[in-house]
Amino acid sequence: MMCFPHIRLSLAMLFGCAAVVLATPRTTVAQVEQPPSITPLPGLTPPPVPPRPLVPVPESVSQAVKQAVNQEFGAALASLQINQSTKQRWSNGCLNLARPDELCTQAIVPGYRIGMTDGVQTWFYRTDTTGQILRLEVFDRAWLPVPVAKQLVARVATDNPVPVANLRVTGVKKRVFDGCLGIYRPRQACTKIALQGWQAIVKGQRRTWVYHLNQDASRIEQNRAASGARTTVRTSFDLFGTPTTDLAQSVVFRRTVSGGLAGLVTTYTLTEDGNVTSLTTAPFIRSHPVVVKTLSPQQVKRFKRVLTHRRFPNLNGLSYLTEAALADYPTTSLQSQRGFVQYIDLEKPNLPRSLQRIILVWERLIQPAEAAS
Repeated sequence: MMCFPHIRLSLAMLFGCAAVVLATPRTTVAQVEQPPSITPLPGLTPPPVPPRPLVPVPESVSQAVKQAVNQEFGAALASLQINQSTKQRWSNGCLNLARPDELCTQAIVPGYRIGMTDGVQTWFYRTDTTGQILRLEVFDRAWLPVPVAKQLVARVATDNPVPVANLRVTGVKKRVFDGCLGIYRPRQACTKIALQGWQAIVKGQRRTWVYHLNQDASRIEQNRAASGARTTVRTSFDLFGTPTTDLAQSVVFRRTVSGGLAGLVTTYTLTEDGNVTSLTTAPFIRSHPVVVKTLSPQQVKRFKRVLTHRRFPNLNGLSYLTEAALADYPTTSLQSQRGFVQYIDLEKPNLPRSLQRIILVWERLIQPAEAAS
């Protein structure tokens, strides 16, 4: 049918010429709101993964572990509670914790790994399903006597200040100190005595502190150079590898970056003559030390002054790492004649200030040489 606008159209023709609009049902697509993706800003760490929920533990197992902690460490039974628990299948009757020359039954033993805390320290035990067999995880760990631990956290709360309820002792190392409790201060003379004590790591909600104390906690001092790391970093005594024990007397400072998927180990060494040498090794690579930069005597002297002023010896034996170090992310080690410390450079802004300053000065000192190599 043809339609002409100058002809009067009948109603029927009008409808015939009109565009036919088909009524189609309206479909509404539900918009699903996606959770915003969290992209960590440079220098920041993503939020920590929430801890696993506790696995229910039989009362007989719980009571057996509480009794063991009470008898071995003097913690009051009423103060103890489980803060970690997982089901396990131990591969032998010694719960995979055989002592030297100990014979263990070779059979699978179902059981638990339990963390028991008094609110200040945590002890880890392995058990069977009844609590009749249990063993303390010792490895290279130590624990403070309960009264000493309470005195320590009270002192930390006073020094910083933070609520005592927010403090936990997360690491303890037995030490033999001099008269200064092993805390280095420039131009300070210390009596050469063998003072038994501990070096302890105390964790708060945001910061971690390192303290030195004698056996009865009558002397407690903060190691300020090693303290102040944010809790996104795990401050501990656990080191990847061991420091070079035969460091030549001519060595002023050494930085080693190791790990990563390629397995590269890159070392920069500063010696007293001002030479900075570079050496890179890998499973199938072995280079020779190459002098990449020479510092003036004044530059060497200034850097040694930084190590002294920032009290590098007080960082000895400590590590500041995260789980990224376990995932093949490179770990950095710094070593001098009097100290060895490790960290992960993802967390440089969250390290103790003394360590941050030493890293900054060193990187500025060798930056052109590092870029060239």
